[in-house]
Amino acid sequence: MPRVWLDCDTQRVPDYLVEDLQAMLRHAVAKELSCRDFDGSLTSRDLEVKVEAFGPHDFNGKYGITVTILANDFPDRRVDLDARREQISRRLRAFLDDHGLTEVTGCIYIALVPASFGEF
Repeated sequence: MPRVWLDCDTQRVPDYLVEDLQAMLRHAVAKELSCRDFDGSLTSRDLEVKVEAFGPHDFNGKYGITVTILANDFPDRRVDLDARREQISRRLRAFLDDHGLTEVTGCIYIALVPASFGEF
């Protein structure tokens, strides 16, 4: 189950858009990180997303949005990780542009790690 952190500068990204942004991001990550490896197929319900607003003591430089994704390191994901990241970036850019936020910039970081997941 990938874990996604969505950090937003609420001075640049209106609070009323964050829920829609988070939903779009869930779908984009599920689609782009799904793979043929065992347990690699994802739906938007398979992701956990943590949304945080930048606080007065945070430094976020030029970015209004930062996205960090932690996911299992499956061979199929690793092969074309840059292309997968670029597709997520395109969908984020389109969302922002569609909502008149053409000046808002962002970054995305995907870390693939060996992991074990279990429910209790």
